[in-house]
Amino acid sequence: MRIKKYKRLLQPTALASFSLMAAPAFAQTARIEQGVTPAQVIRDYYGDNDPDDDEFSSSLVNAVSIGGMSADGGAFVGSVFRSYSKSIYSGFVWTADGGVKPVGDRDPNAPLDGSQYYTATGISADGSVIVGKAAPGISGGAAGQHAYRWTADGFVPLGSLDGNSNPFSEATAVSGDGKVIVGYVGATAGEAFRWTEDDGMQSLGWLEGRDSYGNDKALAASYDGSVIVGSALSSTDKFQAFRWTEDTGMVALPTLAASSAAQNTATATGVSWDGTIVAGHSRLGYANQAVRWVDGEIFSLGGLDGASSAPLSVANGISGNGQVIVGDIGGGSTAHGFHWTEKDGMLTVEDWLRDSGATIVGSHPGEPDRSDITASANATNEDGSVVVGQTRSGEVYIARGKGTGDTTGGGTGGTGGTGGTDGTGGTGGTGGSGTGGSGTGGNGTGGSGTGGSGTGGSGAGGPSAGGVGLITLKELGTSLSVAGAANTSVVNGLGLIANGAGSRPLDRRVSEGKFTMWVGGDWGRDDHGNRDGKLGLGEIGIGYNFGSVQLNGVAGYTQLRQNTLLGGATDVRAGYAKFELLGRLTGSQDSGLWGIITGTGLWGNTTVTRNYRVNGGLVDSSAGKTDVSGYGIRGRLQWENAVRYISPYAEISYAHTCLGAYTESGGAFAATFDKLCDDSTEARYGLDAKFPVTGQFRLIGTLEGVHRFERSGRNVTGQVVGLGAFDLGGSDYEQDWLRVGAGVEVDLLGATLSVMGNATTKGESSNAWVAANLRLAF
Repeated sequence: MRIKKYKRLLQPTALASFSLMAAPAFAQTARIEQGVTPAQVIRDYYGDNDPDDDEFSSSLVNAVSIGGMSADGGAFVGSVFRSYSKSIYSGFVWTADGGVKPVGDRDPNAPLDGSQYYTATGISADGSVIVGKAAPGISGGAAGQHAYRWTADGFVPLGSLDGNSNPFSEATAVSGDGKVIVGYVGATAGEAFRWTEDDGMQSLGWLEGRDSYGNDKALAASYDGSVIVGSALSSTDKFQAFRWTEDTGMVALPTLAASSAAQNTATATGVSWDGTIVAGHSRLGYANQAVRWVDGEIFSLGGLDGASSAPLSVANGISGNGQVIVGDIGGGSTAHGFHWTEKDGMLTVEDWLRDSGATIVGSHPGEPDRSDITASANATNEDGSVVVGQTRSGEVYIARGKGTGDTTGGGTGGTGGTGGTDGTGGTGGTGGSGTGGSGTGGNGTGGSGTGGSGTGGSGAGGPSAGGVGLITLKELGTSLSVAGAANTSVVNGLGLIANGAGSRPLDRRVSEGKFTMWVGGDWGRDDHGNRDGKLGLGEIGIGYNFGSVQLNGVAGYTQLRQNTLLGGATDVRAGYAKFELLGRLTGSQDSGLWGIITGTGLWGNTTVTRNYRVNGGLVDSSAGKTDVSGYGIRGRLQWENAVRYISPYAEISYAHTCLGAYTESGGAFAATFDKLCDDSTEARYGLDAKFPVTGQFRLIGTLEGVHRFERSGRNVTGQVVGLGAFDLGGSDYEQDWLRVGAGVEVDLLGATLSVMGNATTKGESSNAWVAANLRLAF
């Protein structure tokens, strides 16, 4: 499923495309930095308006509150601090399309004040509706912070309940079909409500025995919103889990036995899409215990390793089909996220992944199967195959393993796409039954990971697609952007075809009626910015001077490599052909204006190996192969010896290059990259110099300025298998740079050998290369 409604708002990290004639590059400037926390991404979005709050600990400043998840696990929402010191939150949405972005089309210059406060707590099955609470500067509501509904049309305040004058309200969740929103009126709790577009905000009433609302909250809704659950105060002022329907009103759910009857409390936090299974927690003895309610009866979820109970456990979310419950167990240094099914009981997220076929890093030398990676599990998708939570280090992770049960949820339509057409009707889901991917992680620094395998779909107990494993948002975003940027930069060296071995075209000129033949090559480095690459090419050419014009033809081969994250790499091997026409427009044979037209075509293939850390530190690997092709044309005017030994020139070039679509194999988080094409239009201006030292020995040099007209590259798009599509914004190109070259030319036994070193300032070009050429006239 693609989260279509959000696609136009998501433009994260940088990738660009290829250029044949003018070296495109590894992304120099990222529009949004992926290798940081969601809080830092949001602060970076707002730029200088948002301080870093360096006087506070990073655990406070970068705290994340995770909300709901879409049906296929391809999007989730949450809230972070724009400013911890001012207690100003920002709601965010993460999608596989684009990483972390503020909910809504927010102004990056929005002031940092209380009018910009908002959260994001719930998302519909298809990702088209997001809810939370917002100040007037966000949603346009009345003074205070009020529940809102966001769609592609913008923010809408939900108003308040008749007769309730409290200036605060919050939407905590939205039904799977996006039509029913639930929450409460009050600062932190108060009167539970249900909102629809037709009826507006309606009170859910209160528990039997009370004559008014208490400290009540509606926290979750079924797919169609007909069943709502949460917590409310009883007639004896105890918190009770409740289940609401229009027929029954608010009904208290049973509790476990606490240390005393006065402590018999419970909270319901989630409900299956068909409304039959409720998840939450209830006090057992002196601590909370994760539970579920089925047909009005309460059941403990037990504990780890088959224990009958789990002190300090809470359920945070439930799958759409009701068969998987996720939550937290323990606290502090003993905290874990858990994944529960009726068959397997309560497992840590790490053990669930092991059971799904993943290799997980052990945290204790004496206990290789004990891993302390996760601290929480906050939400899950339709069949429990995707879980989002936080690690012990405070990073947000996505884990993908085997699901449980079917993917038809419990809604009112058939299987297939999430939420039916445009989010209305249907049951949602990720396409019914399907085949899980498989693959083995590659080797690299830090170990190796296993992609895992399994069969998805109805009750088969495997992942619905892709491999299995756990990856943080930081690692996922970084690996995609680095791989995509490397895809861009692999043709960086192809600029040498025109501007390395192909530069100084007048040096290949011969007298009328003469042939020329040459062999040449270039070898260099491409290390500007974050790039780490090497490149080379070799060519053979032949030309003939017809008198009025000279025609040259070239055949060559180029090979280049960009090293990427954690030992990954992108390699290109390509052949090329080039035709060049030289003609004197005016002047004499020794000093005149020449016109040169060059056309180039290229065909080859590329291999991309993308490495990333998974499962607590192992290096996994996904790889793909595809074709690369391109063409370009260059026009140059050069006045030979305008000043003695100096030949100034100006040229314009255009190139169009494409990298074919490809699908990676292997690894837990393999991806498909769509076909990527880009254009490069450049103006070059400079001078060539040739100073004779002796009759056979000359010093040669080039000084050149370059301007690239494109400000940014094309977006790189694709899909992380089993998660969803991504759309990575084009990189911001360096538009101006300088090149300098110096070398020698010597006559040897009737031939001429030239060798020249080249270097550039930071730009869309290789930083240094050596060009050598041996030519013969006959």
